[in-house]
Amino acid sequence: MLGLIKKDIYITKNNLKILLLIAVVYLIATKGNIEQIIFMLSFMSVIITMTSFSYDMYNHWDTFVCSLPNGRKNVVLSKYISGTIIITLMTIILLAISYPLSMINKNIEIKELLTLIIMSMQGVLIIESFMYPVIFKFGIEKARYIIFIMSFLIAGLSAYMLKSNNNILTNITTPLEKNYMIVIPIITIIVITISYFISKIIYKNKEF
Repeated sequence: MLGLIKKDIYITKNNLKILLLIAVVYLIATKGNIEQIIFMLSFMSVIITMTSFSYDMYNHWDTFVCSLPNGRKNVVLSKYISGTIIITLMTIILLAISYPLSMINKNIEIKELLTLIIMSMQGVLIIESFMYPVIFKFGIEKARYIIFIMSFLIAGLSAYMLKSNNNILTNITTPLEKNYMIVIPIITIIVITISYFISKIIYKNKEF
């Protein structure tokens, strides 16, 4: 288990360095617009977590690891753990960038930035929770197209609901306004747990 997690972290290590460099360049280009940095790094972290799946596919890793004791179970669990570790590292990077900026620019509220960072990273965890079962079921290549279509549909639905002032959206968001710091983490944990068990079942019955 630990070896599988180390493998995924090692694979993404160079990408994290590149991502940090991109963040610095993007920070300069946007003249310190930390909100854009947060959303950009959140999006990039999703891509980074997918690289380990690509590595496994091109090196036929699944065929080998499934021959080990508890191999299938450990593969699924290690992906979720390593993904969470990567998101945690991204959160630390964002905090390291945001705090000095809040000290320099008094117009930046550190409390609001912390909330935005935490919510963004939890959003990434939820996105990955939808991605993983799809990747385990169809493989990384097919999953890319399916995830793209899902993202397009979700974005389109969200835009429609915002434009139409749908009462459903209001009913969903209003209770979250006061308790979002409690509700969102609970939802995230529930979604990740359900996703893990679905992925576990899919990978257990998958043939290589």
